[in-house]
Amino acid sequence: MSALTAFAVLCLALSIPNAEARALDNSGDPLASAPVLDYHFDPSADELVPESQPEPDVVFAPGDTDFPGFASKNKVIEFLKTCEETADLDLDCGVDFHLAVFYEDAKPADRCCEQVLKPGKQCHDVLVKFIYRFEGVAFDWNEVSRRSDNVWKHCSLIGKL
Repeated sequence: MSALTAFAVLCLALSIPNAEARALDNSGDPLASAPVLDYHFDPSADELVPESQPEPDVVFAPGDTDFPGFASKNKVIEFLKTCEETADLDLDCGVDFHLAVFYEDAKPADRCCEQVLKPGKQCHDVLVKFIYRFEGVAFDWNEVSRRSDNVWKHCSLIGKL
């Protein structure tokens, strides 16, 4: 199972308690009527496979400030796959990163910082915005952005040691 797939599954699993709240307010959600993907683990293939067809692409409005330079959600996913290949983020570090950015003021393990820094700041920023916008994380963007910057700054300092 790729680290990005495992990380996406983790994001979805950690956001389940917020599903009811998100279901109540889906105004402005371009995917509100899109089919829900239901993944299951296939032990013979050692990976997660979808039960349904992938969701349709989302074309961004001109001037989209979250993803400048990307025309659609699928273009962002392609970019993040390249980031994943560069980072080689293991599942433990993915969990540390996710918790430190989305759940609490904490720092990822020092050994994870190299994995976070390797693909670069743009990959870091785009991944955080992608998870926040598309994975249904129901948190205050200002807090997520502050924590994300703190994780990057911390890892940058660790990387210089």
